[in-house]
Order: sequence, then C-alpha cells, then structure tokens
Amino acid sequence: MMSSALFERVLKGRGTKFRDIVLDQQGSEFFANVNEVTYVNNSHTPEDGPESSRQPPLHSTFNVGSASESSDQSGDPLSKDSSQHMSILDSKLEQFVARKADILFRQHTSPKENVQKEEEKQKLHVSEAEKSDYFAILPPLEQFMKIPSKYRKKHLFGVLQAGDIVIGKVKSVKDFGMFLQLLCVCGEYSRYIEDCDVIALLPAADIGDRFSQKVQLDDFRADDIVRGMVSKVDPKEEKVIISLKNGTDVRDDKILGLLSDDELPVHYRRSLIQEESDETYNDLLIDTLGFDNPSSVELLTKELKLIENDPPTSMRALQRTNFKDSDFSHKLRKKQSELWAMESVAKGVNFFKNGQYTEALQCFNRALEIDVDNVEAFVARGALYANRGNLSKALQDFGEALRSYLSLLGNN
Repeated sequence: MMSSALFERVLKGRGTKFRDIVLDQQGSEFFANVNEVTYVNNSHTPEDGPESSRQPPLHSTFNVGSASESSDQSGDPLSKDSSQHMSILDSKLEQFVARKADILFRQHTSPKENVQKEEEKQKLHVSEAEKSDYFAILPPLEQFMKIPSKYRKKHLFGVLQAGDIVIGKVKSVKDFGMFLQLLCVCGEYSRYIEDCDVIALLPAADIGDRFSQKVQLDDFRADDIVRGMVSKVDPKEEKVIISLKNGTDVRDDKILGLLSDDELPVHYRRSLIQEESDETYNDLLIDTLGFDNPSSVELLTKELKLIENDPPTSMRALQRTNFKDSDFSHKLRKKQSELWAMESVAKGVNFFKNGQYTEALQCFNRALEIDVDNVEAFVARGALYANRGNLSKALQDFGEALRSYLSLLGNN
C-alpha cells in the first residue's frame, strides 16, 4: 500500500511537471488513492528553460540541504555553472524518484508489526538435499574469481569459529585420534576449501556420542569422509580441532560421523564440477534445476526472514510484491501453450488449403488439447466443419470461439 500523504506532500512542492513524469513511469493506477493537491510555484512550462522554474530542488523537498543555495550566497563567480549543474542533478533525481515511486512511497509497517508477522509464520527448515531442487545452490563467488588458495586460506582462519560444521577426508588414523584434510565448510559460511590444504585433528576422546553415526576409532579408515563440528581454532598456527559431539541437534545436515559420497553437500559437489569444467557463474546457474523453480523467491524470502510487504531494497527485481503477474510460472506456461497451439493451427490451415482435411482436423484438435481456449483453433475447425457440411459442429465451434474471445477481453 502506498503512503498517499507523503507522495501528496512531494507532489505539492514539485508541481505538474513532476506529476507528468510519475504518470509516464507508473501509469494512472498509481494515482488511484492520491487526493487532488494545490501546487506551489507551478509556473514552469515546457517552453521555459531550467532557470525559469521556481520549483525548489528535489533534495530540498526531502529536507536535504541545497548546494546551489550556498553557492549563490557565497558570491562565487562559478555560481552560475553550479546552478546549472544542480538543475541537471535535480532533473535526474526527478526521473529516479518517478521511476521508483511505487517503492519509495510505499506504506511501511512498524518494526513491531513486522515482528508479529514474522512470529506468525511457520518456521521453515529445508534439508540440504531438498534445497538443491528448491533454489539454485552454487559455489561461492570467490571460486569463479580465481582467488589464489593462500588468500582464501588466510580468510578462512579469520572467520572459522567453534561450532561451525566442516567435512573432511581422513588422511591418517593414530592411537590418539586422526587427521583429516578439510574439504568444505557447511552452514551459513559454505565454502569449498579442499585446495587450501587445511589439516584438522579429531582427537579420540571426541569420537562418539549418541548422535554420531560411528563411535569407535577403529571404524575409520584413510579416505573416509567425515562430518564434524569445529571445537577449537588457532588462526596464528593455522590449526583446527574438530569433534563428533554436537549436543542435541539431530537434523540430517547436522548429524556427525561418516558420510557417503551421496551425502556430500550440494555446494561442494557443484564446486568440484565448476573446478573441472571451468564453467562461468551464469552457465552453472542456468544448468541448476532449482533455478527454474517458480517458488524459489517465496522460499528464499522465508529462509532469509525478509518481510514481503516491506522489502529492504529499492531494486524492483528483488521484490516479490512488485513482480508482474505475467512473470509468474502459470502465466508463462499459458503463454508457451498458446505459442505451441498456434504452431499446430498454422500447420492445420496449410493442410486445409491443400485439401488434406483429416490431417487439418488432427492439427486443430491437437491445438485445442494444448490450449483449450484457443480462439483461432475454434474458428479454423469451425470453418473446416462448415466446408464439409457439418453446420451444427461449425456453429458450436464458432460459439466457443466467441466465448473464449470475450473471456480474453474480460481478463485483459
């Protein structure tokens, strides 16, 4: 919902010129809830130059100090140039505000209301395996930037802390424990670190509790894959100690112990693919099944705890509530069906012209199977029936064509 009072206040100070710009950018529907305002200093006409306008600068409308005013008072010989510069800036600001008006003037909810709405939402937990189909999971951007492993290793020890979940490969097993080469970090700081050559110690005393999948040191062999929790980090010495004791968290992606290859995290497996194929970020993104999921925006909004009716961004593409209805999957599928149906109708018309009536009828029927409201298919099939002397079916198809056409007009 738009904050009409704020927009009316800005409109009153800016005049009809600004109103026309907003109307051009947002359309007449944007003004549905806006009251008539009395414009102030509305003497600017299209024929007048920038200096003839007595409208206050747009930044002063929003209570921001005007640089042009201070320039004029100082007696600076360059004040005229400064004034022209501010006029150009003011015009650009008008265009920006008009383009983003539906976002900038939306009605914000109070933090208390946001908290209440957030508490009402059911907490959503999605397993690592499910996420691969729900939305696109990709390697971190640093991998595509080809940042050397020594810098990534230094950064890793700057952010790695006790409680983080890591996955490593067993290098050797000793009486006091075992050494693992860390492959990746899981959780919020998901990273591929196999090439950073980080060796972690898993002491024998930290192997085994009721949540571990394996409880004996003898159960582990070289090259086994283990998921553990960081218990201690020494950034200066670049040493990591991990444990298989993770308290009471028994979710599938937090159970510690031995892992199979199929249980490796999605981001790690795709990091290996990217490293071998050297695919670009865009290519790997398009190849990801979750990227095509029409519900990914809703899921990610919940995962990131964003409020849909008060998104923290002015980027329209990142706001679910500002997506056009034609951008959603059901509309896209309908559009695609219409195109396929029209291809079949076109083939049927060619058969009809060549006297191949059976093939033409099959094409028209196929078009209506794909798009049950296809007007052209009904008309073409009706014409075919009429040409063959079946007037009752022809009238029925013409009637369906009229119904579909009127329904289409009503929806638009």
